Amino acid sequence: MRRISQILFSTFIFASPTFAQESGTLEVTPEKIFSNFECKVDAPIEGVFAALSDVASHDKILSNIVSRTIVDPGNLGSVLKENEVLTVSTVVEPEERLALALFRFFPPNRVEEEMLTDPFDGAAKANPEPLDRKKGSIAWDLEPADDGTLIRVQSEFAPKTGRVYTAERVNSIWSSHCDMLEAEANLR
Repeated sequence: MRRISQILFSTFIFASPTFAQESGTLEVTPEKIFSNFECKVDAPIEGVFAALSDVASHDKILSNIVSRTIVDPGNLGSVLKENEVLTVSTVVEPEERLALALFRFFPPNRVEEEMLTDPFDGAAKANPEPLDRKKGSIAWDLEPADDGTLIRVQSEFAPKTGRVYTAERVNSIWSSHCDMLEAEANLR
């Protein structure tokens, strides 16, 4: 029983002109991977937002997250705003790597993430293979749609070398995301 009624997926890597897609217009640069992803899930918007906002449980909705720990905001003074959460994660890309992420929540329909993988020089020097550090941002926009939720995801990643984090890797993560998110949202 397939619960996703619509998937539009566009990923571009290392090209240069502007592309018009059904889900929007993207400008692609040689240094970045841009992705627009849209799907409809059979889950209420409140459940979808709750699953996205539960960042400590993102291993249940994103196939590349092994674990994600929330940094205690009390240990950070007044650095974070009320709607922000800082996390430390183990991600698989394809080997396990360290990632730092800052999330911003805009209830009931938007979640934003900024992230950085392999942020420390020492870790990179300890690995005999050069790592593919990356900066990235993801925005999830939600809207009610026909007894479910329409999810629009925009992501932009700037890998240092493009050796590890590729368009194919982005495709594999987003292709499983809606099924996993729908299952988790319906438990809320």
